Amino acid sequence: MLNPVIGLIITDFEMFSGLDKIISRFLLKEKDYLIDYPIYDIELVFV
Repeated sequence: MLNPVIGLIITDFEMFSGLDKIISRFLLKEKDYLIDYPIYDIELVFV
């Protein structure tokens, strides 16, 4: 069993210009079939 993992990236520039929020959270998705990764232990957080 793996423990949940959160990647926290703090930038000094705007990564996602189309988003109005300061904090963006991303989950994993399969690239070709767009299937969500069934376990939500990995999340990317951009501040």
